[in-house]
Parts: sequence; C-alpha cells; structure tokens
Amino acid sequence: MDGRTIALRDKDGKIYMYSLIDYLLQTMGNVTTLQIGGVSGKGVDVTKLPYGSGVKLVLKNGVATEVHYVGEPVAVAEIRGIVVENNPQLGYLTFIDNNGKTVTKSYYEDDLMVEKSEHYQVNDDIGYIDQVFPHFEYDPRDTTIAAIEPGDIIFIRMAPGDTNRIIEISAATNYTMKYGKVRTMQANDGYTSILVEFEDKQTAWYDAASGVFVSLAGKPIPLSNIQVGDWVKLLVNEAIISPGYVMESIKEITVEGGEHFISTIVKGSLAAVDAVQKKLVLEGAETLAKTGWTNYRDLLNLSISGSDIEYYYNDTRVSLDYVNHYLKNSGVLAYVALENHFAGERVKKVTFRPDRERSLTEDTVVDASGTGRFDTLSGGTMVADAGTIVVRHGRLVSAQDILVPDYAKVIVNGVNTAAVVNISNAPDTSQIMIARGRVNAVDEGRSFKVQSMSVLSGTKWVYTPVQREFAIDGRTIFLNESGIVSRDSFISYTDESVINNVYNIVIDGSRAAYVVDSPYAQYAVRGTIYRAEGGTLYLRNATVLNEKTGQWTALHTTNSIMQVTTGQNTLVGRDNAIVSRNTLGVGDEILVFTESLPAARVPGMEVAGTIIMVER
Repeated sequence: MDGRTIALRDKDGKIYMYSLIDYLLQTMGNVTTLQIGGVSGKGVDVTKLPYGSGVKLVLKNGVATEVHYVGEPVAVAEIRGIVVENNPQLGYLTFIDNNGKTVTKSYYEDDLMVEKSEHYQVNDDIGYIDQVFPHFEYDPRDTTIAAIEPGDIIFIRMAPGDTNRIIEISAATNYTMKYGKVRTMQANDGYTSILVEFEDKQTAWYDAASGVFVSLAGKPIPLSNIQVGDWVKLLVNEAIISPGYVMESIKEITVEGGEHFISTIVKGSLAAVDAVQKKLVLEGAETLAKTGWTNYRDLLNLSISGSDIEYYYNDTRVSLDYVNHYLKNSGVLAYVALENHFAGERVKKVTFRPDRERSLTEDTVVDASGTGRFDTLSGGTMVADAGTIVVRHGRLVSAQDILVPDYAKVIVNGVNTAAVVNISNAPDTSQIMIARGRVNAVDEGRSFKVQSMSVLSGTKWVYTPVQREFAIDGRTIFLNESGIVSRDSFISYTDESVINNVYNIVIDGSRAAYVVDSPYAQYAVRGTIYRAEGGTLYLRNATVLNEKTGQWTALHTTNSIMQVTTGQNTLVGRDNAIVSRNTLGVGDEILVFTESLPAARVPGMEVAGTIIMVER
C-alpha cells in the first residue's frame, strides 16, 4: 500500500499499480483499513495485509472497486534431480536431488503422467499440449515410465498429501559432447562425481549415475574402472532451469584406449633444440624399465610437435626458449615423458633436474599427504612437485594423485625430490586358482567332471578327493604343447578320448577358463629375468625350493643364474590374470613350477617352466 494505491506482483515478478476507490479505505484514529471481500467484506488493518498471498481486484475504468482475498497458492511439491535408477517392475525411482542427496520415491505406473521434452520446453509459459487442449490425444512428448533412464534430468510432482508418491514426471533432454581428462573422482551414494579438465585447461564437475553406460574399446566396463588421467568422451545432458542455472548430467562415457598414454620415459642431457624440425636431441639417452635405466643411446631425437608440452626446471614452469638458452648443454639431466600418437611417440612433459639421482626399487606407497609428499615401505619420505613426471597406469597425472597403496617405481633427484613416479599394478596372483585333475566324464561342449584334484596353494599342491564338475563354453581355451586346440577334440569316445587324462585347469568360478595338457609341476624355482629371448628366460639371483624343509636355497654362492624354457602350454599368471608368455620381460621377478630339476645344481642349468607366476 502506498497512499491510495495498491501494488500487485504477478507470477513473473512484474509489478502493477492500481488506484483504490475511496470507500475501500477507511481511517479511524491512527488505523487505516482496507475493505476486503467486496461490499459485504470487512476492513483489515493495512499494516496487517496478507502480503505475498493472492488477491483479486475488480476494476472499473482502471480503478479498483473491490479487493478479494484468494489465499495461498496450492502447494504442489516439485523436485528436480538426476536419475540414478528407474525400476518399473517394483515401481520406484532413485535420483539425486538439488542438494546432492540420493532420494527414492515410489509411483504407480497406471497413475502416472510421463513426458520427455527438450530443455527449452521445461518452462514453457503456454503449457503442455495436453494441459491446454485436454481432449487432444497426441502429444509428441508423452511417453511411459520405461523411457526414464539413468542420467536423465527430471522434474517430478508428488501426489497431494503423499510426498513419497510421484504423479508427474518430465524429463529434459538436450545432449552435447564433452572431451577431456579425468582429474578427480569422488564416489557418492548411488553416483560418482567426476572432475574433467578440457583441452583448454578449464575444468568442470559432472555427476554420473551408477547405471550410466561406460565403454572402452567398444566393450562395456564398470564406472569404477575409470581412472584419474583417463581421457574420456562424455555425452552430457543439459537442461537450462533458469537464466544462469544449467543442470548437467552424464548419459554415457567412452574411455579412450591407447591414445594419450605415456608409452616411454627417457632421460639424458639436452644437446640441441631444433625449432624448425620440432625436435629435442638428447645425449646419453636411456629408457626407464622395471630394473632402472636401460637401452643406452648416444643421441636420441624426440618429437615436440605437440601444442601443450610442459617444460619444468625443478618445480618451476619454463618456456622452450628458456630451455634452449639456459639448459642446453648444461649437463642438467632431462627427464622426458613420451605420449602415444598416431604419428609416433612425441614429448608430453620434460623436467630438468640438476642434482644426482638414485633409482629406487618398485615399492608400495604407505602414506600420501595429497599435496605431493609420500612415503614408501623402503624408500622413506619423498616429495613430488609440479615438475615431477607422475604416470599412473600409463596416464600423466599430478603429484596430488599419488595415493595409498599405489605401487610405484621412483627416480629420486637430490635428497628426497622425486623426478619420476611411475605407478603400476602391484604384482598379485592370489586370485588365480589352478587345479590339476583326472577327467572321468565329458558332456561334449558343455562340461566335464574330474574324479579328484589338487589345487595349487602357494608352492604346494593340496589334494582333495571330492569330485568336481567344470562348465566349458566358447571362451574356454584348450592347450597342449602345440598350442591352442579345438574344444571339439575334448571328447569321451574313440581313440581321442580324454577320459583318465590329467589336465591343469584354471578355474573361474564354476567354469574352466583354461584346460591345459601339461606335466605335473612339483618343483619350484625363483629368480629375476635379466634377459628374454624367444621362449627362453634367463634368471639371476636364482633360488631353488627344498620341498621337504620349505627353505629357498641359492643356486650358487657367486653365480646364481638359470635358464627357464617356456612352451605353448606354459601358463603365465600376472596381476590376477593369465597372460601371454611374451609379456615376461627384464626385471620381472618370477616363481616357476617345473616337472623336474637337473641332478647337478650348477650355474646356467635349464628347467622347463610349466606354470609361471610374476611376483614382482
């Protein structure tokens, strides 16, 4: 109220001013009243009017002659959110609400209106077609609850008097693609928040519901398999709620395969910078391997054709011009991370370090501050700074991404500064179950039974007399000394019958993943590969297990070397999976099971490897 004028605000926030006819306002003493309710209404103190409530005016020539109280608007509970799970069979919907909380509401499919519309139709002032024209049977936005999927941005209304039952759902769809590198992931209740860094170095958070489809190389993978440093393509659903307020959710994620992976880390002294050919030339170059620096080369040319290469001198970011003027031929060590590219390897990050270095053995991180300081079991406390090359499972990440219990190869330059931290999977074969059993029945192409079996536990075969049946399918691999054989040859009749034959079996639940015709490997040796040629592995620090005492004994006091031959039917376990024998390389510490040992335990003796487990 302002004098004899009343101001009203409509639902869009617009203000309208109207003059009041004289008799609507009465003043008695210090109290002025406004007559509400028409001719038979009553006066209300203007200081106690229902501000914010609805009123209706009767106008004559633009002057208000009657004021009627309409009251509070009917409260309709509307919630915005991102779908985590939709279960039409059980009639419930789980979503992330405006406050980031995971909420579950129920619905009756037969008593539910569902519309899936473009984002610009969400706040349509005209209204939905079927609301404006209730007898018009076709609305292209009408759909069923089955169309609501994880990642959809929804607007829901609850039943009057029942805040747990949904009666209307509107889903907004407006898809766009984003591309960038995963910087951080935070697991929440029913969804995962992902911080993505785009190619222009800008970042943004996105929420991915647990049911969102994720793929790698065309095959589905769990959302939890995405790692920090992965490059991803995101199909993002955007809904413009109001000016300046955009709600986004991930509908699908594609993880890149070998692109942007750090394939090699090298070191050397910078000899030249060729700006025309876009090359760095390293002198005395070496490549980082599991055992340290190997593959020495006098000169090595490296491509600097990429547009986003980072150069560091210790902890300070520097330019290529600075590198060329002050660090070339300076004797300062250059550590270089090389990235996979369709045109070959090219430089991704270079860090220059002036101090002496030492190479630590691969070890487990037992403490990490999240700011770059970390401890390993045997290496003590170290600090990774902005210049440190930190590679996590082949992806270039920051020092803040060193976590417990990462397994890392660390190159220290100076007292305790990490120049390189190369994080990989810690060797683990504990989940590989290998049994040896005698076949007594075959259901061709479906399963087979063994009358008894022994299970490999540590370095011993543990016998069990229990019969066991294993399923076989199209993924089951059958091996003998010649290599892979058809499962059609695994039969119980003719001269080719496998009944009473004994096989090594790699067990995957109730399924046989591998069925291998190979000898009984009852002896064990250990060692570190120092050379691998063809199917022969050359071990140093070789030890032999005394099966009676359980003690490991060095093969020789001064020259403990050994040769291990492998065949097509040699089983190799690494990182809880059976892998090709060709993956074994220099620096791998392996446990080898063999059928027999030479009578004379001499340096260079040869054993046949039947089962090999990578221990480190």
